[in-house]
Amino acid sequence: RAPSLGAPFGGRAGTTSRRRMAKDDTPQPLLGDDRLARNRAIIEAGGREVEHNKAAREARCAPFTGPCAALGGMCVGVLMTTVAAVVMVPSMYGIEQPGPHGPYGKVYCNVVGIPNMTRGAYVCRLAAPPGELFPLMSFGHGDLSIPAFYEGAMMDLASYGFVVAAYRSCTLSVDALAWSACKGGEASFLEHLKVIRAFTLDPGLSPQFAPVDMSKLVTIAGHSTGGRSALMVAAVRDSPQYLAGTPFAQELDADDGSLRKAAARVGAVLAFSPDDMGDPRLNPDTSGFVDAITETPTFIMVTVADHLQPQLAAWRDFCSVRVPNKIYLDLDAGSGVYSGHLETLFGHKETPWAAHFARAFTLGEKDSWYMLYGGCPTCMRRAVKYAQPGQYNTGNNKVGLLLCAPAPGYIWPAED
Repeated sequence: RAPSLGAPFGGRAGTTSRRRMAKDDTPQPLLGDDRLARNRAIIEAGGREVEHNKAAREARCAPFTGPCAALGGMCVGVLMTTVAAVVMVPSMYGIEQPGPHGPYGKVYCNVVGIPNMTRGAYVCRLAAPPGELFPLMSFGHGDLSIPAFYEGAMMDLASYGFVVAAYRSCTLSVDALAWSACKGGEASFLEHLKVIRAFTLDPGLSPQFAPVDMSKLVTIAGHSTGGRSALMVAAVRDSPQYLAGTPFAQELDADDGSLRKAAARVGAVLAFSPDDMGDPRLNPDTSGFVDAITETPTFIMVTVADHLQPQLAAWRDFCSVRVPNKIYLDLDAGSGVYSGHLETLFGHKETPWAAHFARAFTLGEKDSWYMLYGGCPTCMRRAVKYAQPGQYNTGNNKVGLLLCAPAPGYIWPAED
């Protein structure tokens, strides 16, 4: 039985053990000049269509009317200026990590083999007594990166009682470059489903390093391209027509629909600075995605200092989601390069709230639900530092935090 979680910013939950990168995790040389030129050409060629989609969908986001109305979405993926992060695993370079925050004890990370998945998964789990099991959370990394870069965020999420498994089969993918890993990240969503399928078929796949409880619903989480993949999984789960007519539909339907069955096990998604769901270079079914998420609770976060993504990109993605249980957070994480698009890697101040969201909607945990929607001093609306009206990425230039729930009394703040 899980203990009461209490305030998300409590003291450290014991010591942690951090694993160095395995040999095959070593970053490869970055793209050559010819490939960079090709990438720029691809981005420029698709720019006109992206701008058309952006204008059409922004029109749906304004004005903001109705209680937590779902209205439209957009963002962009570019060749990452996160090159600064490509050569770094925070713990390898002595960067102080703020987590884990959760109520449990020690957290460890190891590579675990996954059937039919290249290089398996990087898994963080609690140091629990033999036989104690925890719900699965599948995590997707961003472009030009590897799962180990997200070690701090993964450990933080795991400290709230999850086995966090990050697929290692899309290493160093690059947005809009189909020849890079996982078709430039476009196919990353399938890797989440493969992780779920593998543990569904064999929950005891790695009892020591991945003690999963597959009787519980699964959470999908990810940053940037990984955030895009999480939203795609939710769309697949809720709307079978999403991706119809694309090659991905065939993969989803293969093997008696085993990947669709895996998607049906998802109970919540966490998207941190997600990619553009309105960009056809990144999302193969832009029109099919709009209003496709109708049941899966969705948490979308961006930061005030994230200038890598177009302004309001995450807000427009949020507006595309029709599910009644959803949260938008424009986090004020301070200043500096690690408070912007890279905040999930180096600060991950949002992960305690994301973990509460996952526990609330995959485990039905009332304490976590109250931490999100309640009005106590340590509850989200009073404890998190979110953007104020007029700051970057505030929805409709005024929304820094929006808590949506089916009951009007728990919507906060109430719309004007």
